[in-house]
Amino acid sequence: QTSSVSLSAAATSSSNAGFLSLYRGMAAPLSAAAVVNAIIFASYGTASRWWDQQYPPKGQQQQQHDSWIKAFVCGSFAGFSQSIIICPMEHIKCRLQLDGSSSVRPPQFRGPIDAAQTIMKSHGIRGIYRGYGCTLVREVPAFGAYFAVYDAVKDRATKYFDDNSSSKQQQYNP
Repeated sequence: QTSSVSLSAAATSSSNAGFLSLYRGMAAPLSAAAVVNAIIFASYGTASRWWDQQYPPKGQQQQQHDSWIKAFVCGSFAGFSQSIIICPMEHIKCRLQLDGSSSVRPPQFRGPIDAAQTIMKSHGIRGIYRGYGCTLVREVPAFGAYFAVYDAVKDRATKYFDDNSSSKQQQYNP
């Protein structure tokens, strides 16, 4: 149902306002991508340092066992942190993509700044953060899983290459 509604909206938008209307509102999210990535990795690093202070490893075995839990929790915190910034940007992007998609209604916004100002004037901060709960439901577990998988793959690759490099060094040493 949802995918057919999305495809229907995309088809209606592109047929009424042209194919490029699907990309309306993309300038703001693309220009902020570096800032959002900085927030993600700074939040992850901060949460990781906090975790190490609160839960110092008691041994190598516990450190290996808890590393994926730490990565998931810290990654989830990074997802929470970045959704504070990403939610208004995505809301404005979606509003701009749908703006003027109907042949009956003319475009309401002149661009992302105008859209943000109009939404703030008519709905306040709650209007800008409309959909924040859905953003949290998507971003928090997604970034937790992302960093947990990343750490697991990194640890396995490091172990694999360390084991192979030490065995190759032994072969070459007479």
